[in-house]
Amino acid sequence: VFAGSGKVTIRRAADGSIFETLSVGDRGGISIAGNTVTLAHAGFVAGSSYAVLMEAGCLVDAKGNPFGGIASPAEWRFTARQWKVTFRAGPRRFIGLRACDIASLRP
Repeated sequence: VFAGSGKVTIRRAADGSIFETLSVGDRGGISIAGNTVTLAHAGFVAGSSYAVLMEAGCLVDAKGNPFGGIASPAEWRFTARQWKVTFRAGPRRFIGLRACDIASLRP
């Protein structure tokens, strides 16, 4: 997985307000190592739920194929337990989350 161009927006699930907007490629809240993309933020509130939206093309695979993005706040939700969220890229789509970083997921 490699940085493309675009933004990742984290919204508060309770009211849909923007919690954080991160630009892929900027130093800071997004890091990429192999097939793992990590979104880190010290302000996640334990017990609060969030939704992650990702612009199409913000990530690309080794062949330069762009990730299709996540446009629906219902597609990737989590309840914070710790201060980072990590997901691993799958062969067909960027999927999967580390259970140690997430209290619960809702499709």
